[in-house]
This record gives sequence, C-alpha cells and structure tokens, in this order.
Amino acid sequence: MVVPECKRSVSQILNALLSEKGIDASVLLCILDVIKGWIEDDSKQGTSVTSSAFLSQKEMVSFLQKLSQVDKQNFSPTHLDEWDHKYLELLFGICADSNK
Repeated sequence: MVVPECKRSVSQILNALLSEKGIDASVLLCILDVIKGWIEDDSKQGTSVTSSAFLSQKEMVSFLQKLSQVDKQNFSPTHLDEWDHKYLELLFGICADSNK
C-alpha cells in the first residue's frame, strides 16, 4: 500500500511536469510509462474499482486528460511515433478492460 502523502506528492509532481511547456520528450515518455504501469498494475491485481487501486478512476481520467494535452510540438518524429503508440495502446487497454 502506498502512503497517501507520498502518492499525493508524486501525483502533484507528475501533473506539474505534464503541464509544463518545453519538457524533454524522453522525460514525458517516462511519465507516460509510469502512469501506464500504474493503470496496468491496478488492472492485473483486479483492484481497478476498489479503494486499494493506486489510481482512483478520477485520478486516471485526470492523468489521461493531461497526457492528451502534452505539448508535442518539439518532439522528434521518432519520439512522436513512440508517444502516439504508447498513448493509444494505453487508451485501448483501458477501453478493452470491462472493469474500467
């Protein structure tokens, strides 16, 4: 179980980074990987709709919204392709999961 204080701090930092302009694409891709991992871990453990899930449904939607608004203007074509692939894979996984 994650300590609520720690979870809140990490979430605030990630949200702040996602809102910043000019963040390096590799950092944003790492953040996407972290959020994707949290969502997938919750799903694997069958905790996606319980209080023991790392991300609540509200937090998950908030992160997905922030991820969709990331400034990709300075991404290289390679980073842009990787971002699109990972983000769409995450969305598909969520939509395909009947528990979400």
